[in-house]
Amino acid sequence: MPDINDEARDDSPLTLRCETSAHAVVIHAVGEVDHPNAIWLSEELTRVGATISPAQSLVLDLTGVSFMGSATIAALIEHDRQCRQSGCDLRIVTGNTTVTRSLQRTGILDLLPVYRTLSEALADNG
Repeated sequence: MPDINDEARDDSPLTLRCETSAHAVVIHAVGEVDHPNAIWLSEELTRVGATISPAQSLVLDLTGVSFMGSATIAALIEHDRQCRQSGCDLRIVTGNTTVTRSLQRTGILDLLPVYRTLSEALADNG
């Protein structure tokens, strides 16, 4: 099972926390996702995505994110592609205007599986 529980790297403005249930694995991201942290987030999405069962969705909760750089957006696109290829169900929770506007500005808001709230993402039966 994934194990990120309140993990932060030294001097990092990003914290990741993972929750697991029978239907989903949720990665909560809080803070700033600049380039170095986008790489770390991408590594964690890959690692956690490899451990989930077909009955589970991989949910990335960005509600607590205050900054999201272009490397993060590239990572989201790549992980959406990877999940589709492997049969994984990736769900991205924007949760705030900072994240939503970043995705809108790049024109990919409608291309990714985006939800406004965590409860919406968890309630979607696909």
